[in-house]
Amino acid sequence: MKQFNKYDTFTPRLYAGVIDGLLVIPILLLDNFILSESRSLTMVLPWLLFSYSAFYIYTVVCHWITGQTLGKKVMKIQVMDVSEKKKLTLKQAVLRESIYIVVEIVLLVSLFLVVLQTGRYQLTGTTLLITTAFQYASLGWFLIEIISLWTNKKRRSVQDYLADSVVLNIL
Repeated sequence: MKQFNKYDTFTPRLYAGVIDGLLVIPILLLDNFILSESRSLTMVLPWLLFSYSAFYIYTVVCHWITGQTLGKKVMKIQVMDVSEKKKLTLKQAVLRESIYIVVEIVLLVSLFLVVLQTGRYQLTGTTLLITTAFQYASLGWFLIEIISLWTNKKRRSVQDYLADSVVLNIL
């Protein structure tokens, strides 16, 4: 019989990420419609802001208020302060997502500049190059996060070290 380990969170974190990723599908579907070339900038720019920030607002707020996104709740894991005695502060929740947030802000500013310069959003040329580069940057960071999970007994990732947090099984 396997002994319970409150730090054995790799698989639940992976599944939680998939569940939380499913929540983004409606936004992605609307992206195709709203960001079409025929839309005015008064619709495209606010949508870009919402579309590129919604997930990070969701994760920061959920981690701050309950320590769990919907995916983490389903998988029975929770993000806690490294003391394991209290919930995250707002600052910790933001720090935990800070690398992704910075990447998204730079991407968003780049896209805004292209859209304002060209007068439209079109996923070709410069816009495609920018989004592809940032997708690879995000993937690289994700791989660093996975590798870092395996380097310590509490399975803390780089984002956990940034925020002084730890993810725990709460079975």
